[in-house]
Amino acid sequence: MKRLLTLTLVAIALFGITSCQSSSTYKSPKTYVSTVSGKQGDVLVVINKDYWESELGKMIQETLRDEYPMLPQPEARFRLSHVPHSSFTSMFQVQRNIFEVDINPSNINTVTFRKNVWASPQCVVSLKAETYNDAIRLFKENAAQIVSVLEGSERERLISNNRAYPSTATEIEVRKMFGGSPVFPKEAKILKQTDDFMWIATCNTDYIKKYIILYKYPVVKGEDMMSRKSLIEHNLEAINTNIPGTREGSYMTHSKFLDPTVEYMRYNNKSFAEIRGLWDVENDYMGGPFMAHVLYSPDGKYMLGIEGFVYAAKFDKLQYIRDVEAVVYSFQWQSKDK
Repeated sequence: MKRLLTLTLVAIALFGITSCQSSSTYKSPKTYVSTVSGKQGDVLVVINKDYWESELGKMIQETLRDEYPMLPQPEARFRLSHVPHSSFTSMFQVQRNIFEVDINPSNINTVTFRKNVWASPQCVVSLKAETYNDAIRLFKENAAQIVSVLEGSERERLISNNRAYPSTATEIEVRKMFGGSPVFPKEAKILKQTDDFMWIATCNTDYIKKYIILYKYPVVKGEDMMSRKSLIEHNLEAINTNIPGTREGSYMTHSKFLDPTVEYMRYNNKSFAEIRGLWDVENDYMGGPFMAHVLYSPDGKYMLGIEGFVYAAKFDKLQYIRDVEAVVYSFQWQSKDK
């Protein structure tokens, strides 16, 4: 189950879903009046108590509480709370992420994904089944998609927040060098810039550090630029060369204890390789999680890497890696008419 979910985490854009399952449908959002409540990663599961304590409920809990990939310590993907249908009143209907399970002989077996049903920005996933066995089957068939949509909803909230309060000056400089830019939060500051590399801090306190780096390198004719070997080697070269540690002779590198993963994805009309792993500092003690997207430039002449990494030694990391993921995922090439 865990592997199934990580493989499809971002294969589709938020709510832009065309399901290969005949049981999955999409409904347009309703009018909303409230702002959502809850913290990042909260999911309210609306399901009657008997089902919550059954095999179905355990399956839902195991899936949504699965470990987030490539963190230094285990962290559950979502924090779950639960109410039965009889208690699902207006107080709960404004939760940011809601997963409803309704089993009734009059239902048509469906899984639907909606947004902004009772509040904004809200994600509502509804599983309706005729029988208990149908509910189990539907959940198994759609588990990866459900997780992907819930993750996407969290990411889109972060991107929207950054877009509302951007660091316009940083984005202008990034576009000049790389031909496009992510959406940076207003706190973003450029720390280092060379001909082919830029290091940007989006949060830099004593205990929490969130960084974005961008790097580019030429496409070599006849070389498989998207091979795992090429992607990892160029990523290592960028961080080894440009990000020093706090001690003389120290520099950023990949962890020796866990190889990075590479997956090939498409999101927002862009195809890219996603690298996830843990970073260390050679001859020093720092480390944490990182994730990166690598893609071809529109003219095919160079490769662009966009990486987010986090240092938060005294804290859980999931919240912070989601923050930098949102920046990485927001990257767009500059349109030709600008």
